Parts: sequence; structure tokens; C-alpha cells
Amino acid sequence: MLSVQVRTPLFLGALTLTARYPRYLGLEDEPLPTTGDTLLLPVGTRLEAAGEATAGLRAAQWTTARDSFDMDVSSGRFRGGFTPRNSGTYRLELTTLSGAALAGDPVQLPVRLIADSAPQVEIPVPGGDTTAAAAPQIPIVIDARDDHGLRSVVLETRRVSQLGIADTTRRQELAPIWRSEERRVGKECRS
Repeated sequence: MLSVQVRTPLFLGALTLTARYPRYLGLEDEPLPTTGDTLLLPVGTRLEAAGEATAGLRAAQWTTARDSFDMDVSSGRFRGGFTPRNSGTYRLELTTLSGAALAGDPVQLPVRLIADSAPQVEIPVPGGDTTAAAAPQIPIVIDARDDHGLRSVVLETRRVSQLGIADTTRRQELAPIWRSEERRVGKECRS
């Protein structure tokens, strides 16, 4: 009697990767490619992976030279997420129940983390060290911008007399005038 036994090749059958961006960015979750160019991610982005191998798995994790992030495993499926702490290459490590290696090239994710820029504020009018006339209003132009937008712009003012005596600080939220570059400009400020 002849017995034939079919062996299923061991390989990664499916892998999905989703970026969950920090809430303050207002971006929707996005599927990401698992091959190709470097992933440019805002700091704080969570990566969630799910996949399946053709063999039972003992462990699944993303590793770098500094970190490792374990995922949940059930039979040949895995699922889990992590928030990258550093730029670098994140490698998917799958350990089968038998210890046999999976066929094919290993999955490697080159990740570059992009830090949020600080808001920028310029006051072109009036110029520096301007002495204001005794008027109830002083023309002022404020250019405030941020790479992810602004919620509000608040101007703090105080008067300082010729003798160096300062009034209390006053706070005034400026009415926005939106521009395509996310600018807000206030035209006048009551002192």
C-alpha cells in the first residue's frame, strides 16, 4: 500500500497594517503598505497589524534593535498593535509551533517618525520697540500658524508707562480670519 502525505508550505498568507493617528490631527485611520518605501508617521501613531500564516504559531512580534512588541496569537492567526518609539526598521517575527521557519522574505517596515512642529507667531505690525501714541486703539497684525492648525489665538497685552510702571495683563481672544495656510490675523487690539 502506498501512502501519500501532502505538506502545506509554511508561509505568511495575509498581513494588514493600519495606522491610527493621534486624535489631535483629525485624520482617519488608514491602511498602510507592508512593502516598499519608508513609512512617514507622526509621533504618537499606533500601528495595528493582523495576519495569518499557513502553520500554527507560538509567537508573533514586531522587533527592532531596541524594542519588541508582542501580538496575540490564536492558531495560525495573529493580531496586535504598538506605537513606535523610535525611527528605524520594524521586523515581523513569527515563530511556528514546530519551530520551522516560514518561507519567503521577512516583512520589514522602515519607519520614520515626524515630530509635530511648534506653532509660529509673528507680529509684523507694529515693529519692535514701537512707542505707541496715547490712542485708545493700536493697529496690530498677528500671523500665527501651525502645521496641523490652530484652535485659538490669544493676545496678552499690558501698558508700561514712561516711568516703567506696568498695568495688569489683559487677555483677548482674536477673531480668526482663515487663510489656506492656517493663519489667523487680528486687525486691531484695544488697549
